[in-house]
Amino acid sequence: MKTMTQLLGRFAIVVCVFGLAAGCSSAPDDMPDVAEVTGTVTFNGEPLTDARITFQPESGRPSSATTGSNGEYTLMYNENTPGAKIGKHKVSISKANDTKDAAGEIIKSEEIVPAKYNLETTLEETVEDQANEINFQLES
Repeated sequence: MKTMTQLLGRFAIVVCVFGLAAGCSSAPDDMPDVAEVTGTVTFNGEPLTDARITFQPESGRPSSATTGSNGEYTLMYNENTPGAKIGKHKVSISKANDTKDAAGEIIKSEEIVPAKYNLETTLEETVEDQANEINFQLES
């Protein structure tokens, strides 16, 4: 009887391992088609560093990125998936010059990017089913 219990236990472990592997090897059923989106953001002709860029599709979850030292960005759909949903998007770009006090607490500052690029965005882009390079030249 102990042998039968051991066999059933081992069989259950094998089934679980294969089930987990199968679940990890493919995209979820609700994952939309996404495409790579990279680019550069400048503000008054200079790279805009540490800015938050968000692509919000007409429906579904947004993709976002933080610009690097040269204003470059690569959108992420989620933690493991680069890109953005294919289709039309409203784009917002924002940056506040937050600083830290002597105790290391963050001191919030005003948004330095005009509202027409974030809260009242006028930016719209279409993500195509290919690698997309989308650059933004913002002016104050």
